[in-house]
Amino acid sequence: MSMNRIRQHNQNAQTPSERRGFTVIELLVVVAIIILLLSILAVAVNRVVLGAQSANTTALMSSITQGLAKFEGDHGYLPPVLNDDRGVRFSFATGDRDNGPDPTDSSYRDDVQDWYSITTLAEYLIGWDHGCRDGYGETSANNQFDGEIPLTGIRSPGADGVWGATYYGSQDGSIEAREAHLCTDVIQGKRFGPYLELKDKQLLGGIDPNGNIVFADEDSSFNSYAKVIVDYWGTPLRYYRPAYPAGQLKHNYNRIESTNADGHTVPLPSLSDVFVLRPSNVNVSGAINGLNDASSNGGDPTSVRSLLAAKFAIFSAGADVTLNQLIRVDEEEFNRDNIVEVGP
Repeated sequence: MSMNRIRQHNQNAQTPSERRGFTVIELLVVVAIIILLLSILAVAVNRVVLGAQSANTTALMSSITQGLAKFEGDHGYLPPVLNDDRGVRFSFATGDRDNGPDPTDSSYRDDVQDWYSITTLAEYLIGWDHGCRDGYGETSANNQFDGEIPLTGIRSPGADGVWGATYYGSQDGSIEAREAHLCTDVIQGKRFGPYLELKDKQLLGGIDPNGNIVFADEDSSFNSYAKVIVDYWGTPLRYYRPAYPAGQLKHNYNRIESTNADGHTVPLPSLSDVFVLRPSNVNVSGAINGLNDASSNGGDPTSVRSLLAAKFAIFSAGADVTLNQLIRVDEEEFNRDNIVEVGP
C-alpha cells in the first residue's frame, strides 16, 4: 500500500470527536450553563444570608424588649425619647406644641411619624459612654474615660429620666436647662445594667458630627459620640413609644381621651398612629381603624390592636434598609420587609 493510501485510510478511521474540538457555539453554551448555575447558587446563598440576618435582627430586637422590661422594673418607667445628640425631646404640653406630637394639633398626623429615637436604646440599656451623661464615670480633658470601671452600665436616671436634668418638666423645661446641669457631678449609688449584651461590636455605632454612623474601629473619637444600636444590615434601630405629657414618664396614655382647646375630646396617641409600624399584611380579626390615614391623600386607616395597646416598639427597616414613612403599604414595597417588635 502506498504512503498516500495509508494516510487516507488513517484519516477515514478517525471518529468525529477525534477529528475536531468544541465549536465556538458549544463553548458558549457550556459557559452559559455554568453562569446560570452560579447565578442560581448566588441567589440561594443570598437568601440564606438574608434569612440569617433577619433572624439575628429579630433575636436582637427581642433581647432589647427584655432589656426594656428590666429597665422599667428597676426604674418604674420606660426610657424617654431622645434626639440624635442625646437631648430630651419633650412631648406635648399646653402652650408648647413644637416639642412633640400633640393629638389636638392639626399637624399631629405628620408629627407623630417622627416621634422616635435612635439613641435611647444604647444610652439607657448599655450606658456606653466616655463620661457622665449616663451618671456613670467622669470626663477628662481629652474626652477619654477617666473614671469608674466597667465602662458600661448606668446610675439611676431619677424620676425625670435624664441624668442631671433636675429641671426637666419644670417651668423652663428646656434642653438647655438639662445641658447646664449635666456633668457637674458624678452621680453616686447603685450601678444598674447593662440591660443588653451585644454579641458583635459592629452592632454598636456612633453618630459622628456629620450625622454618619461610624464604628469603633473606624473613628478614634468613637467614645465621644452618641451611640446607636444597629441591626444586622447596619441601620440604627428605632425606639418608639406613645407621646406622653412632659415629665410623666410613668404613664401609659394609650387612647385616653383629652379635652382640646375647643372643648372637644380627642384620643391621646398610641403607636397605631405610626404608619411604618403597621404591618403590610393584617389579619382581619386583628384589624382596627387607626387615628390617621396612612398616605397624603388618605384612604388607608388600617392598623392593628397590638399597636393600640403597645407601650413601645422597636423598628428595623429590614434588608432593603429603606422605608416609606408616610404610607403603610407602598408600591415599591419598601415597607414589606420592615421588622417590628412590639413591647407589652
